[in-house]
Amino acid sequence: MKKYLAIVLSTLAVSVALIMSATAVAEVQNDTEDNTAVVTADVLNIRNGCGMNFDVIGTLNQGSIVQVLGESKGWLMVYVPETGMVGTVEQTYVDTGVNTSGDDQETEFKPGEEELKLLSLVNEVRNQAGLPDLTLDESLCHIAQLKARDMADNNYFGHISETYGNPFEMMTAYGIHFGAAGENIAGNSSVDQAFESWTSSEEHIRNIVSDSYNKLGIGIVADEAYGQIIVLEFTD
Repeated sequence: MKKYLAIVLSTLAVSVALIMSATAVAEVQNDTEDNTAVVTADVLNIRNGCGMNFDVIGTLNQGSIVQVLGESKGWLMVYVPETGMVGTVEQTYVDTGVNTSGDDQETEFKPGEEELKLLSLVNEVRNQAGLPDLTLDESLCHIAQLKARDMADNNYFGHISETYGNPFEMMTAYGIHFGAAGENIAGNSSVDQAFESWTSSEEHIRNIVSDSYNKLGIGIVADEAYGQIIVLEFTD
């Protein structure tokens, strides 16, 4: 039986030092209309060279936009505007024929069944405490998914990531503005069991029923050690 693990991290005030220490996100001007592409794989590894033997330095989710800098033997060198990262990806999993700049492109945030189930569980407990529902936020879901993937890929379980820093630094780096924020993480084989463990913990339930929050991000990633890594990101 896999051992359940859960940790909570929350804050009601973020210091200036913490905000100022957040990783800066690089910005570049896109001067051409034909060098953008869209990731088609569910998750695509970014490597530091053209080949599977090179190290993975990051990941991209389906629908991520990249700028193509060059091509070599089935690999593309890409720039990721969202993070400032430069690396290589397999050309097979990138669509360079999609319009990413015009009004014809439509992107719709569609949470999965498990994410919606967890949102319902959270809001049911909040309603029982006389609190309003949390709204599922697309940007927070993206961060939660990245954090869950980072833990699964790098074989650790904790709030501090070597890639993203602490949750508040990560949120700030991705342009999330907040006065109050928190994070719950769990390793479990099911959403129901993870949620039951959270609600049995005084520290974890404190985030779930806090009246300081009104937005929620949910990330769920398959993991060999625990079955799933589940991340909740809370902000006001």
